[in-house]
Amino acid sequence: MNKKLKKCENCGREFDIKEKNRIVLEGWRDEKHLSRLYFCSRSCFVTFLKTKRFV
Repeated sequence: MNKKLKKCENCGREFDIKEKNRIVLEGWRDEKHLSRLYFCSRSCFVTFLKTKRFV
């Protein structure tokens, strides 16, 4: 099977999107465009939220 590698938005590490601990954050930029942010772990996701002052 082919591995689909994505880059973590926080740390920049490449990881397979089929990994167990990965997180995908989806949001609509406008009515037609969906954007996705990929994170390799829960800690990277929380760090990203803290740096962007969401939490």
